[in-house]
Amino acid sequence: MLVALGAPVRFLAEARGSPSPFNFLARRFTPRSVFMEIGGADCALALTAAGYVERVYAIDVSGHFLHSVLVPCNLRLVLCDGVRIPVPEASVDLAWSGAFMDHLHPDEAREHLKSVRRSLAAGGEYFFVSARPG
Repeated sequence: MLVALGAPVRFLAEARGSPSPFNFLARRFTPRSVFMEIGGADCALALTAAGYVERVYAIDVSGHFLHSVLVPCNLRLVLCDGVRIPVPEASVDLAWSGAFMDHLHPDEAREHLKSVRRSLAAGGEYFFVSARPG
């Protein structure tokens, strides 16, 4: 299930050949967009997006990327717990977190959503994938 703050968007199933997160998100990118990926498994989405947008925040909760990824100048690696996200207020146009929300306790999820909402610019969107029933 793909969910956005605001009206949810659901995909029936992720089948082989279905659109990748990048293909889904790229339609929303502009050269002036600021994109944030939270808890990306391999940083690949953030690295790819960096070629299409003005700035990318890659939120790393494990600390592995800080030592193993060479990043372009418009990508900022941010190490944090993923609940309280230290990016500038109202600075992000589009945020994505994959299945990160499924790993949070409900109280942490509420705090996470508040933090993401604080980071979103006017008209910004947050999408995430969840296996939890909606």
